[in-house]
This record gives sequence, C-alpha cells and structure tokens, in this order.
Amino acid sequence: METESTGVKASFSTILPNTSPAGRLRSGFVLDDLILVLMADRGIHSGTTAGQVKASRRFAGLLIRAFEACPRRARPLP
Repeated sequence: METESTGVKASFSTILPNTSPAGRLRSGFVLDDLILVLMADRGIHSGTTAGQVKASRRFAGLLIRAFEACPRRARPLP
C-alpha cells in the first residue's frame, strides 16, 4: 500500500499545484486528501460488480462537489 501511495503522490504532485491557482479546487486541498479519497473508494463493496461501480461513481461525484472551489449543482449526481 505504501508503494502505491508513493506512486500516486508522484503522479499527482505535478498536477495539483496547477489546479488550486486555476480555481478548480478548494483552498486547503492537499495531496494527502487525494490519497484518503482513493483509500476510501477502495473500501466500497457491493454484492455485484454493477452495484460496486454505481456506488463508486456516486462517491466520486460527491467528492468532486466537495472539493470544487465553486461546486456546480446543475448536473445530477450519478
């Protein structure tokens, strides 16, 4: 898990500095927030693959709204 976390941090450390100044992410968002989100998503379990995918998509939609600087509420959540 630690090796995976290190790889994710390396991959996203080049992207994240550009998102906050562009106004896409809430101020205070840090790379460890992303790691926590990915860990939480791995914990989604369902009786079926389709149920797991549906739950994961909804979870992602909720998180995108939560971390956006100016959440767009026009689109319904998955």
